[in-house]
Amino acid sequence: MIEGTSNINEFSFQEIPVETVELDENILVDHDLSHNIVEKQSLVDEEINVLKPPEIIFNNPQSWPTINDKLRCILVQHGPDRGKMEHKPFKNHWFYKKLPNGESVERSWMMYSQPNDAIFCFCCLLFGKQFTALSDPKRGFSCWKKMERLKEHEDSQDHIKHFLEWKMLENKVMKGGGIDDSLQKEIKSEQEKWRHVLKIILDVLLYCANNNLALRGNSEEIGNPAAGHFLNLISLISKSDLVLRQHIESHKKGSVSYFSHHIQDEFIYLLSKKVREKIINQIKSAKYFTIMFDCTPDVSKREQMSQVIRYVHISNGKVCIEESFLGFILSHEKTGEGLASEILTQLSDDDLNIQNCRGQAYDNGANMAGKYKGVQAKIMEKNSLATFIPCTAHSLNLAGVNAASSNVQIKNFFGKIQQLFNFFSGSPSRWEELKSLKLTLKPFSDTRWSKLISNELSC
Repeated sequence: MIEGTSNINEFSFQEIPVETVELDENILVDHDLSHNIVEKQSLVDEEINVLKPPEIIFNNPQSWPTINDKLRCILVQHGPDRGKMEHKPFKNHWFYKKLPNGESVERSWMMYSQPNDAIFCFCCLLFGKQFTALSDPKRGFSCWKKMERLKEHEDSQDHIKHFLEWKMLENKVMKGGGIDDSLQKEIKSEQEKWRHVLKIILDVLLYCANNNLALRGNSEEIGNPAAGHFLNLISLISKSDLVLRQHIESHKKGSVSYFSHHIQDEFIYLLSKKVREKIINQIKSAKYFTIMFDCTPDVSKREQMSQVIRYVHISNGKVCIEESFLGFILSHEKTGEGLASEILTQLSDDDLNIQNCRGQAYDNGANMAGKYKGVQAKIMEKNSLATFIPCTAHSLNLAGVNAASSNVQIKNFFGKIQQLFNFFSGSPSRWEELKSLKLTLKPFSDTRWSKLISNELSC
């Protein structure tokens, strides 16, 4: 489920940066994924690179496969990628040359590769057959003390020829032509198809997440009733969507489909990341906030600490008090000091300043509410304005439990009610007899003593 679902209705598909998967390696591959997603990265990479050759990084010529017409058109459309040059020996002014009249002209052919820490001639990489340092994708030019060789290269006949070939192809590609018009139309058609399919997949994922529907079933075969909500919804939409139906019909085992559970996990993570970023930005805009954390073991017997932030959100002149769930934190601590350290670390990771915290809300456990060693005390040491507010409902419930337990008659009274419930609920025939008399019994609750009154009245 997407984290922060209380705000998911505010999140629309248009906010997702869906671009051409063929031309940008950073659209769907996020190298800063959480540990469970990173393990699946290699599997996801195989699926999301559709038209783009595998493992290509535009500013790293070493990753380029053998250049054919199709790849050449894609590279020309993208253009030379100069990457980032911070804290490098490469100087930015080397991208320009001075003419005899003193005018500076950009060397548009030159690209800087950060992974190689070298420069390359873009047009010679695309069209050159004889390798020099600037046109060798495995080497590049990095002799920073001999930059005069740049002028020698750009004045060479081979470079001038390849530069003209590059500009002619670029002009054709940008105008819809190319080396082969049919090839260009094929590329454009594939782009539009994958954008269309991707939009439907993300819409289905958003729908399932918004309605808390499990994605997968017992089968990954589209059309199988046991395939789960995701694939069944895809199958349903394909009945009225020709592009999606053709995509499903042409799908073969081992080919790219975007339907596997690996890509579902990747998309869910990216969607949740967007939702979480939006919530955190709202919290930062509000500035002041209250933190609410609570620990509970999950089915795998691991302690999970839920993170909820309370803040004031103002939108279109309307003031709303929001309580947004940001996720679970795997907790390894039991002491107040250890839990406080985990909370502070999480707030720091979310770029939320603890000095802007104006409230704390936990249960009444000693490790959370302890006056001297509890979490609230440790947070107060960091920020004295983070006032602790104990859970009043929890406090009232504890008072009720202790008050009732201290009176033998009350304890026996509710014990008899529980015995009656056990007697009737233990047999379907006895329960039917009770229903025929239009009477209802409810089970005893250790933690919700306010419900005991309604239990008694319903008898």
